[in-house]
Amino acid sequence: MAKIVFLSLFDVNAEGLRTLSSILKKHGHRPFIIFLKRYSRRKTFSGEPEDDDWVGIDIRGRPFLHARGHEISDKEKTICLQLIQQINPDLIGMSVTTPLRRISAELTQLLKKTLDTPVIWGGPAPTTEPEKCAKHCDYICIGEGERTIIELARCLDSGENMATVQNVAYYGADGFIKNPLFPLVEDLNAVPFKDIRPEDKFFIDKGKLTESFSEVSYSRGLKYHAISSRGCPYACSYCCENQYKNLYSPQVFLRRRSPAHVIGELKKAKKQLHCRIIQFEDEIFAQDPGWLEEFSSLYRTEIDLPFICYLFPDKNSLQRLHMLKEAGLILTCLGLQSGSQRTNREIYHRPYSKDLMMKTAAALHSLKIDYYVDVITHNPLETEEDLKTTLAVLLELPKPYWLCLNRLSVIDGTDISLMMNPGLKERAKQRDLRQLFDYYSRLYWLAPFTSVHKHTITTIQKINFFKRYPRFINPLFLNLPFYALFLAKKGGKRLQHLFFRPA
Repeated sequence: MAKIVFLSLFDVNAEGLRTLSSILKKHGHRPFIIFLKRYSRRKTFSGEPEDDDWVGIDIRGRPFLHARGHEISDKEKTICLQLIQQINPDLIGMSVTTPLRRISAELTQLLKKTLDTPVIWGGPAPTTEPEKCAKHCDYICIGEGERTIIELARCLDSGENMATVQNVAYYGADGFIKNPLFPLVEDLNAVPFKDIRPEDKFFIDKGKLTESFSEVSYSRGLKYHAISSRGCPYACSYCCENQYKNLYSPQVFLRRRSPAHVIGELKKAKKQLHCRIIQFEDEIFAQDPGWLEEFSSLYRTEIDLPFICYLFPDKNSLQRLHMLKEAGLILTCLGLQSGSQRTNREIYHRPYSKDLMMKTAAALHSLKIDYYVDVITHNPLETEEDLKTTLAVLLELPKPYWLCLNRLSVIDGTDISLMMNPGLKERAKQRDLRQLFDYYSRLYWLAPFTSVHKHTITTIQKINFFKRYPRFINPLFLNLPFYALFLAKKGGKRLQHLFFRPA
């Protein structure tokens, strides 16, 4: 029986690690999960972020860091090390994303100084940037890890060399070595439900250790997060999904569990956790009408909880919205990214129709389904005309809605990274361009809550001072009465605790 510790930074959801934990248990091994710190969107900062950081813009116009919480204290690191020493595992696994790569590297270095236990990284960052990540740990897992973790545990039990396991890569005497990949898991119904039991789960935060940790969501028990599919039908230039598709080609990366299998997981979670809202984390939830029809019928009958999912406006989305509403949809995301046709097609490689976006938003408004809009800013490939077009679209959308505004994050190896020459990267850091993006980001935040601010924006645009000094535009102050009314209306559904809150 192999003992494996999984270390999750700023993420108690930890979908991937919890799934691997279930797989190990099924095969007779003993997994442990240590959740180190809680995720928070409230960490604002001044100055320029590191290249790896994911940066959002809050309702005050301030940048904040995604994917992390408060800094890990020396005391918390010591607690973590002592706990791992007490468990005495055969292997330590970490799931690493791009914005957590630097912190993960620092923690791995600390682990290696103190322990002899090998450390393996998996997740998006090692898959998209394998050679860069492999410098920080003993091994990395490229791609999906379900079959790899079983083989690693078997090698630990038998004393075989883990370096021969498929999907594993590492630096050896001859340089970087990358083993062949296991085929994709085609039948996702064969993958066990993620591990939501509190046994062998630990949480470290605020200098304290909590054993038998039972939370499975950053919403402190209000929500349960589920994924019914893997992959995405689209090929956005900034997204790592394309790298997964290319990695496994000609196998089809987009796969989906059956409606009955998804419902089985939700029934178990509802009984065990007493959650009140389901959040589906699929890239696009409602693309298959046949699947959706079967799922909706089962969901209404057997789960009957409000839920959240991500949608993409297409020609069939309007008829699906009625089905989703009847099933319990209360909140969704519309991924605009840019209101500019040029930006979406030439830069982001996204299908985009302003007409479909408006019709979908109008249908959501009519059905009383709340929605928020994703927008990417600080893209040096965009012109001011593109920014103006996005602002016009945001002003035209039915109100109220919420805005999820993020700076462009360029991941190595993505299509958009190939468009970013060194000159563009340097240009993005220059003061005049930063001011321009800051200016429009603040104007964007004046669009979601009321039509009154269309006149406010027109007035601001006539005064050149604000364009030179955008920090004097305070969207929260200008929005305050409309924002307060917005939150008051949502209070009955407790949506402000789910998403609608200042960052």
